[in-house]
Amino acid sequence: MSSSKFKKGRVPGPSRLGSPHQAGSPAPSAMVEKASFFHHPRPFKDPHWQRKKDAKGKPRNLKQVLQAERDRCPRRILESGELGEALGYTTLHPPPSLLPPKKYCDITGLVAPYRDPKTTLQFHSKEVYEVLKTLPPGADQAYLDIRGKGTAIH
Repeated sequence: MSSSKFKKGRVPGPSRLGSPHQAGSPAPSAMVEKASFFHHPRPFKDPHWQRKKDAKGKPRNLKQVLQAERDRCPRRILESGELGEALGYTTLHPPPSLLPPKKYCDITGLVAPYRDPKTTLQFHSKEVYEVLKTLPPGADQAYLDIRGKGTAIH
């Protein structure tokens, strides 16, 4: 199947095979220019935008970021007359979540879709429930104390 025209180690060039494109077809560079989006208008870009002279591309450390956040968001006056801090990186008490709190298994720490009605312990699966049934008296109260739910009424 070897041809005398294409010998091993030799690459046929344009002089051997003729022109890379036929007469009448556009040159590859013309096709690239035609497909390019470089000269099309970009409505999402502001043509008058310029980088601020004081804005440098240097990375900033945490202290500088927090100071810029404090300067950008001034303190607001609360109803009690005290100065309060607007929500930002430094806010310690975020607003309450709108989502319901997740429940975790008291034994394994995994997500707990079930709750034992007798002991009110939350558990992950039926295997954990079997362990809950074998707990000695008072152990369920210890687990509830760890969770912070106090005493359960039996």
